[in-house]
Amino acid sequence: MRLSDLKNFFEEKISATDLSEIIQAEMNEYRRGSLENGRSMPVLLVDDIELFVHEISLTKLIMGWYKEELSSLEINYIVDSLLLSQNVSFINEDMRNLIETLTDPAVNGPLTKEKMLEILSHLKE
Repeated sequence: MRLSDLKNFFEEKISATDLSEIIQAEMNEYRRGSLENGRSMPVLLVDDIELFVHEISLTKLIMGWYKEELSSLEINYIVDSLLLSQNVSFINEDMRNLIETLTDPAVNGPLTKEKMLEILSHLKE
């Protein structure tokens, strides 16, 4: 995945379904890693641009999941990519903290409608 793919998704130049298709090949290894305790989960990201993440970005990710266009594992992968990149900046530390709650379900629990609605509610404050 390229950061420009994420930017295109955030700017609605591609759909969540398109983004899902773009990352499918790299999701195979990530998926295998998620099934085994202690196994690393590789993230393949091309830092081809600088990306700024704000409330709208996170809302689009959540809505993609809510509409079942992005799976929970795809959300985990995308969020891991954002957090690992040196070319991604967040509007504030609170935004980074909210995004971190969407990482590894073994650490943060599974993605649920309640959890996503809670994040959306927090974004509106």
